[in-house]
Amino acid sequence: MNSFLGKVILSGLAIQAALSLPLYGQGFTGAAAGAKIYEKYAPTKVANNYSLNQPLGQEKADEIARGLGLVKSKCFTDEQFLKFVTGNGVGGNLDDAFLVDECIFILTNTSDNPLIRSINGKATSIVLGSYGLTVNTDGMLESPANSTCPTRVVNPLIVPGGYVDTWCRANGAGASVEMLYKSAFTVQVVYGNKAQQEASVAELFPYNKGTFNQVVTGASVGLAGK
Repeated sequence: MNSFLGKVILSGLAIQAALSLPLYGQGFTGAAAGAKIYEKYAPTKVANNYSLNQPLGQEKADEIARGLGLVKSKCFTDEQFLKFVTGNGVGGNLDDAFLVDECIFILTNTSDNPLIRSINGKATSIVLGSYGLTVNTDGMLESPANSTCPTRVVNPLIVPGGYVDTWCRANGAGASVEMLYKSAFTVQVVYGNKAQQEASVAELFPYNKGTFNQVVTGASVGLAGK
């Protein structure tokens, strides 16, 4: 076991956590595995192909959210949500709001929540696996951890002092952003930053399960780190 103190500087705020990185094991290892306390909330192996990209269901989603430190009563109201995604409210910015909303769609992409894209002039539903893989404008497949993917570009907007923080506090949603910074986000961001430094631009990570050893995309650490 490798243990060390990791620190990430985000918009002037120092976030740090003690990292214990297993040298070997099953599944993602090292920083890519994240904090052990949250491993139980990660996806498990599916029993059949039909299960891929299927929604969790509200009850299971709520259970995972609570485990990560997220509480429904502190989330945006319907009115706040509508103002936020349309770039309205005090200090609203449509481009920043669109980027955040796009990330939510990518990371919650299932058969019940497909991405709608225009392909050859026709609206097409797209469902991709592995934590919301995307295809960029050059036709290349990307994971949320890739440097040009919206879910990586959005990072400066969601850290303390960023657009989301500023907008929430100016529009009566301070409890929402405080909840975020007290949740698993603050712990996992250190692991994500370390993992992305180790994986370089391609964001590929070692994964092993029994006799299966492979290098896979770094989607598991999508929103963490810069």
